[in-house]
Amino acid sequence: MTRVVDHNSRKRDFNYNDLGLVTSKVWVDGFGNAVKTIVHVYDDAGRETSISDGVTGYNYQYDLAVRVTYTDNIDSVDMPQVQLRSYYDYEGNRVWLSDSQGGSVWYAWNNQRLQSMALFTENYKSAQVGFGYDSVGRLASLMRTTNRDPGTTPAEIQSAIVSLKTKAVEHTSKATNPAAYVADWTTRNPQAQQGLINYCLKEAQTYSEQTAILQGLLGAGG
Repeated sequence: MTRVVDHNSRKRDFNYNDLGLVTSKVWVDGFGNAVKTIVHVYDDAGRETSISDGVTGYNYQYDLAVRVTYTDNIDSVDMPQVQLRSYYDYEGNRVWLSDSQGGSVWYAWNNQRLQSMALFTENYKSAQVGFGYDSVGRLASLMRTTNRDPGTTPAEIQSAIVSLKTKAVEHTSKATNPAAYVADWTTRNPQAQQGLINYCLKEAQTYSEQTAILQGLLGAGG
């Protein structure tokens, strides 16, 4: 599809790259004037790295599993500049979302079902949303708690710190001795081997950074 025309003769034109991905969308009024253009940019793997309409713009970065790990709006005009970072577990569930303003959201999962979301602001205030499911996995209840009692927070944070430290150690071990974890390690080409090592090192660093942040929250709460 290269063009859509509505009943008022307004047009929306689409342009594509060699991979068939939309590189721009142009809105044209009934007089033939371009009134808005949205531009899409991709990396060599076909992942969208930026989108902009000249007023608002966003940039994206990904991990090896093609999950968005970073988003910013530095190409936006007259808007607060915000950077978002996302972190995921082994199953691809997002477990932490942080913003450059000091806010964060923690996600807890069980069998691919979201169990709770804990939100923290830059001044350590918090809120939580809990999800309940019936015997066949359908959402059955939702509970919200705001301005939670800070007395319950240290134990929860300490538990998360222990978990994150464990994951950091595991990924460091995998990067140091990958053959002990990957059955076909010796048959993989050097590029694939190095890619996996780099991934494990990056994950270990991510978990260490998360640990440091939680330790900061724990210290501030104390």
